[in-house]
Amino acid sequence: ITTAYRWVFHPDEEGLTAVALSVPATRDERIVSRVVERLSDQDYGHPKILTKMGAVFFNSKLAPRLWKDESNPLELEELSRRFQQWTYLPMLPKREETLRACIGDGLPKLWAVAIGDTSTSKYQKLVEKQEDLDAVVVLFDGSASLVKGDLLELIREDLGGKRKPKVVEPPRDDEPGKGEEGAGTEAGTTTIPRPSKRLNRVRLRIDMGIAKTSNLQPYLFRVLQEQDAGAEVTVVIEVSSGAGIPTDVLERRIVEAFDQLGITVRWESA
Repeated sequence: ITTAYRWVFHPDEEGLTAVALSVPATRDERIVSRVVERLSDQDYGHPKILTKMGAVFFNSKLAPRLWKDESNPLELEELSRRFQQWTYLPMLPKREETLRACIGDGLPKLWAVAIGDTSTSKYQKLVEKQEDLDAVVVLFDGSASLVKGDLLELIREDLGGKRKPKVVEPPRDDEPGKGEEGAGTEAGTTTIPRPSKRLNRVRLRIDMGIAKTSNLQPYLFRVLQEQDAGAEVTVVIEVSSGAGIPTDVLERRIVEAFDQLGITVRWESA
């Protein structure tokens, strides 16, 4: 019976999404544990169940749906409630624990936590460091909100803080008169290294023996997923075999297996 339970349907932003369970089941496996493990698996693109959630992933994939106007605060009590109400969002078994860790991961680069009354815009405290967040016992009682951008600067000023120092990017080597170290830096400013260039499309060619392909997951796919969990990957594999690969193996053990996972595979002889 456990092996026969092959498909799991879960709500997504476009309706119901079907995912296939691996077959066959082992002797001690149960349906519920198989479903939870499959929906939590990080190896299948967007997992539906998250035991942890990075700040970059939340900020790029979920915040645009939950935080429509970033000039306003995002109440953490409401944020937590949305994960119970909106079925297309990921399921968080340990919701508040996962959200707290995610919020702390985004301090101070992505946002800060303002403690106070959002209805009157009166705030008593601004949390911008992970160690300060740990001291806040309750985050989801309606008194805490995420803030960023100009709103963050306004709250910082209202609480008597200072604006962050102006950040000046280091001059390019091809700019005349700015090749020397420290040239072009204004007083009271901070120079940071230029961020690494990001490519929207890249092609990687990897030649290896079949025995080494197990390294693709930790050293390639896992790294790409950490940078953008929504990245799309097209894999083209050219196989050279002196013994030859039987066509029934290609059809039944490769094409059909991936088809059960919702992955399209097409093969052709070279």
